[in-house]
Amino acid sequence: MRRAIAFFTCIILSLIGISSHAAATDWGAFSLRLSEEMTEQQVMNALGHQPNMTTVETCGTRSVRGAWQCRVLTFGDRHSNLTVLERRSNEVWIVNSWSVFPQF
Repeated sequence: MRRAIAFFTCIILSLIGISSHAAATDWGAFSLRLSEEMTEQQVMNALGHQPNMTTVETCGTRSVRGAWQCRVLTFGDRHSNLTVLERRSNEVWIVNSWSVFPQF
């Protein structure tokens, strides 16, 4: 009888689902695996994940050095993510910086 109750409890909990906040990945811990000038492949190998979204944007519009083309790799979702900013170096995209949301 106890096994049946445990079985049905597991089924009900899986049907209800766990909120995305409770199941969020700790991207802060993953970010400790990154370093500047890693290639995109090195980033994916270090994190064990592929980006959910990749965009090419203009960065540095307010900087003294001026605007430059950058690529933004986003891992995770809108509730919890790691954003990696890449720049071009010798025709290869390499890590320039990264940030984690939310910050704890």
